[in-house]
Amino acid sequence: MEYCNIFEGVWVYDEAARPLYGEEDCPYIYDQLKCQAYGRPDRGYQHWRWQPRGCSLPSFDASAVLEMLRGKRMTFVGDSVNHGQFSSMVCLLHRIIPWHAKSFQSNGSLSVFKAKDYNASIEFYWAPFLVESNSDNAVARTGSESGSFFHGPSTSTRDTGRGPHHCLQHLPMVDERGLLKDSVSLSIIFL
Repeated sequence: MEYCNIFEGVWVYDEAARPLYGEEDCPYIYDQLKCQAYGRPDRGYQHWRWQPRGCSLPSFDASAVLEMLRGKRMTFVGDSVNHGQFSSMVCLLHRIIPWHAKSFQSNGSLSVFKAKDYNASIEFYWAPFLVESNSDNAVARTGSESGSFFHGPSTSTRDTGRGPHHCLQHLPMVDERGLLKDSVSLSIIFL
């Protein structure tokens, strides 16, 4: 197997292979993530994909991912960054699962998508502040309050609660023609 460093590369525009799903095709996208439904006039932003230098990433294979998740629990914990990742994962997987073989429940801070035939769940827990703050009087869910949720998942993705605004200065910039000026290291996204 050839070594592939996925953290070095460039964003490329891919008209043919993107997007992998449309917001109108996925009932699990929260309103605040529906760009087209709430007036974004263009769709060009949906056609970008990450291209590592010196190798190619395989196309997303929902069946393979569901097999890897069989009997497991995958969690996304954090703020809007992980909320978007959770929504994307659910939208990518739900397309190949029959309606009778999946469920979705949302209750307060917790949202759970289940693939029943795989005994798998993909979960999102809203926890914008994963650490205790001793410098302000902010009213927020802290790491200690939500810590019990972290026990038991097979895989978990968490962010620091700093949100996408913290990452924007590191992400590629788009010029007035819609072309990328720069490349980005994907490690920035997983703070």
